[in-house]
Amino acid sequence: RTTSRPSITAFPPPPVRRRYEVLKVSSHRGKPCANSPEVKSSPPPEPSDGIRRITISMPEETFQLLDKIVTQRGFDSRSQAIAEMIHQQAAEHLSKIGTEIMAGALTLIYDESKSTLLRELARISREHIAEVISAQHILLEDDHVLEVILMQGPARTLRDITNQLVTCKGVKRAHLTLTPHLIPPLHAKGNGKPPPA
Repeated sequence: RTTSRPSITAFPPPPVRRRYEVLKVSSHRGKPCANSPEVKSSPPPEPSDGIRRITISMPEETFQLLDKIVTQRGFDSRSQAIAEMIHQQAAEHLSKIGTEIMAGALTLIYDESKSTLLRELARISREHIAEVISAQHILLEDDHVLEVILMQGPARTLRDITNQLVTCKGVKRAHLTLTPHLIPPLHAKGNGKPPPA
């Protein structure tokens, strides 16, 4: 007499996910999403330390990639690496909005032998004197110059200045780096306080 046995279907095991604690600096502006399945908040720290601790889950492959980045780039910890990535993404996002006040460093490489180039670069900088703070010139070979311009203002305005400068005849390359960390206020003419008696 033959007895039939129920068939058993084998399913692959679920992907391995890693979980660890990450430190995030200055997170007092917003609250973490407590209902998210991927990010769970631990009890808040003391208000004086300025650090928010969260737990992040990720696939094993992503975890291994993160460790490789930490090792190759020399971060002190995974927390520092992730905080840097968030900072870069936030700066990129705010720069696309356009109205956010940001600080920026514009790097130019140009051929100063072009007769009208230096005059044109100076004209554009003077037209935006409220945003252009300072410039550093480094002489290169073959009449080329590396110039670093420090600026601060609305992200859209800083990009417009970059576009005006890069289209000048003789400019070979331009790269704008923006950050939401601002330069402290500068003294303007007539705003100084009289010296103490």
